[in-house]
Amino acid sequence: MSCATALGGAYRKGDGVLFPFPLLYGYAEALRRAGVEIRTRCEVTSVRQVGGLFEVITPSGPVRAKKVLNAAGGWSSSVAGMLGVEIPTRPVRHQIMVSEPLLPVLDPMVVTIKDGFYMSQGPRGELVGGIKESGAHGNDPARSSIGFCQQMSRRIVSLFPRLSAARMMRQWAGFYDMSPDANPILDELPGREGAFVACGFSGHGFMISPAVGDFMASLIVGERPRFGREAYRLSRFAEGKGVHETLVIG
Repeated sequence: MSCATALGGAYRKGDGVLFPFPLLYGYAEALRRAGVEIRTRCEVTSVRQVGGLFEVITPSGPVRAKKVLNAAGGWSSSVAGMLGVEIPTRPVRHQIMVSEPLLPVLDPMVVTIKDGFYMSQGPRGELVGGIKESGAHGNDPARSSIGFCQQMSRRIVSLFPRLSAARMMRQWAGFYDMSPDANPILDELPGREGAFVACGFSGHGFMISPAVGDFMASLIVGERPRFGREAYRLSRFAEGKGVHETLVIG
């Protein structure tokens, strides 16, 4: 790694890298074994309250429940709008690039704070990473761009000159669901008892998902969460109580 332009750095030996797809598949399989129905490729087209129930309308038929949770990521504000509640989140495109499998060249995950670059090496030898996309804003479609490919390739070569001949195999795009202070919104929607929201993770969602799952489960069943609610309430923005998170990678 070239450190020619670095002013300093930090190395945490105990840190690790966890890849989301195997974990997601594991959770899904455990849920199915527990009797939970998972519907994929099933768009929510509207949500309404009918008596004491919520009715979620989908192409495969309605789903009715006493309580619902909006965890729709980049579409969370749109889903909340179906219930007449405004959530100040916005989707911002981020992209990821993956290389061909290589021999082990990278042990820790490398992050540069200034430009949001990050890269790690996967279990099959592939390099996986991203960078804060030049000129990205909230109106970009969720599709890959050649500009990101060029920007990411230049950054990799500047930091790791020996990787100049490595081939990039694929890239994809998705959304960070950004909140105004880059912290999540974990709350019950005002005026909609039984409707909950977990959104606005701003790129941190996977890392904190175990704690968020525990928090939301407690909130939904009416128990007191194990850590405080105030910092994650929806009302904090109107009250001017948001605390901005400056470390948003990618």
